[in-house]
Amino acid sequence: MLLADDLGALIRRASINLHLLATRLFKVSEARSLEMARDFAENCLDEVRLAIMLYVRQRGTELGVPAGLAFSRMKLRVDHNAGKPTIDLGDALFVDKIDLKPTGVVFDIRGSGAVHKPAPGVFVDIGEHGAAIANTLIETVRRDVPSFDGGVNTEGVIVVIRADRSDYSGGKRNEESLGFDMIIPFATPR
Repeated sequence: MLLADDLGALIRRASINLHLLATRLFKVSEARSLEMARDFAENCLDEVRLAIMLYVRQRGTELGVPAGLAFSRMKLRVDHNAGKPTIDLGDALFVDKIDLKPTGVVFDIRGSGAVHKPAPGVFVDIGEHGAAIANTLIETVRRDVPSFDGGVNTEGVIVVIRADRSDYSGGKRNEESLGFDMIIPFATPR
C-alpha cells in the first residue's frame, strides 16, 4: 500500500494547519476557519488521488512508501471585511525526501533562529524580496500570538510560508494572503 498513514488522517492534519493559520495569523473566526478547512478536505481529494497515480507511475513496480505528502504553492487569502478565508490548493505530490526548498533564509515563525533541517512547525522563508513581509509575520506572532511557538501543535506537519508569495500586513489591510508549502511527513523526516 502506498500510504503509511490513512488518507483521511493526512488530509485532517493538513486541515488543522490551515485552520491554525487562518485563526492565528488572520484572526478569522473559528466557524469561518472550520468551514474553509472542511472545503479544503473535500476539494483536495482529487489532487491527492492524482498525486498517488503520479507517484505509482514514477516508481513503477518498486516497493516503498514515500516520506510524505507535499502541497506546494498553496495560497490562503482573507477578505477582512467579509471575514471569509479562501484556500488555493496548489499542487499535491508524494515525496521521497522531506525538503524545505528554501529560496532565502528560513526562520521559525517567532524569528528566534534560522532553520536548516526540516522539522514539524511553522516557518518563514524570506526568499529574495520578502524580508519586510517576513518581519511583519514574525513581529505579529511575537506581539499578538505568543503561544504560537511551543503552544501550537502542527501534528507533525511542516508549513513553510513563502514571504515572496505573500501579501501580509498583520491585519492593516482589508485583503491579505499567505503563500506557503505544506509537507505532511508519514514518519520521522528523512
